[in-house]
Amino acid sequence: MQNDIYLSGLFGALFSAALSFLIRASLDDRALRLAASRLAYVHLVQVSQLVAMDVVLTQFVKIYAGNKALDSLVSKEGAFEPSHKVSALLAQQIQKITQEDWKNTPGFSVITVYLKSQLDEISDSKLTAEQLSKLPKESVLIYSLMLRSRHLIGSRDEKS
Repeated sequence: MQNDIYLSGLFGALFSAALSFLIRASLDDRALRLAASRLAYVHLVQVSQLVAMDVVLTQFVKIYAGNKALDSLVSKEGAFEPSHKVSALLAQQIQKITQEDWKNTPGFSVITVYLKSQLDEISDSKLTAEQLSKLPKESVLIYSLMLRSRHLIGSRDEKS
């Protein structure tokens, strides 16, 4: 009789431990999937900023150089987008420009401010991607915009 009580208690404890383990494993798996999803969203926001920079640079080339220049930038094989060639051409031209040219040419000051803000935002983020992934989705976007506006305001104040 007493053995039956011990066996019943043992089976009850084993059953309770097994259920507890399954529930904890299920919750941990769900938490990992949720964390991975949030981290993917943070990276999506960061990649979308790069796409936005590509659009801005493409529009800049269209405005200053025209559509013919943009068509000439398309690679013959189709392997590269115009933005790749624009980046290479800009790097070559920037090396040739003197400090006086930067100061005297209208529009260049806007480019340097914008590019500096973008580079600072990429490299000087106060929160890591893992920390951002713990924030609500709206906060990730607001944080990103806040960093961009902070750098734009800061670089404008440095010029004054």
